[in-house]
Amino acid sequence: MKLYQPVQLPFADRLASITNEYMSQFETSNIHIHHIPIADDFRQEINSYLKTKGISNLVNVLCFKRRNSVKSKENCHLDGNSEYVHKCSIVIPVSGCKGTVQYWFDGDYESRLMETEEAKSHYLKLRWNNVTLFQEVEIYEQPVLVRTDIPHNGYTPYNEYRVTVTIRFTDNEDFDYLCKALS
Repeated sequence: MKLYQPVQLPFADRLASITNEYMSQFETSNIHIHHIPIADDFRQEINSYLKTKGISNLVNVLCFKRRNSVKSKENCHLDGNSEYVHKCSIVIPVSGCKGTVQYWFDGDYESRLMETEEAKSHYLKLRWNNVTLFQEVEIYEQPVLVRTDIPHNGYTPYNEYRVTVTIRFTDNEDFDYLCKALS
């Protein structure tokens, strides 16, 4: 099963720059998760581009700033809430991404709804019955479309922060559709 696809986005560098500037204020924890505020005109510019590709509007722009993490089934999660699971996201590398990975596990699990402390973003925490490491990818040089309806997380073994910004879409399009739309 294909879990990721590198993509080109004309707004990625600008979004990464805005994210880097906004997140520079957060340096106290090993992980910070925040919604990135973007100007209405820039959001409209992004949505206009997405429309040309047949993709729905942005639903959120979320930053993950982490360091000193481990690759573990216990840290895996699904993106979503009590109503649905996000099928995929686009992860844009911002800084500190070389030598880090997004990884996926497979197996039998149960989930429960949780909320991040800072961003109040929902996700599904997993309790595993059995598990195997499935696949991983270094997201370093360009944005990557990733499946988020498979248990996953980011791995950052260094004291330096890995900063990524993630975008999701209002219609929750599936991975195969977005691969074609963004190719």
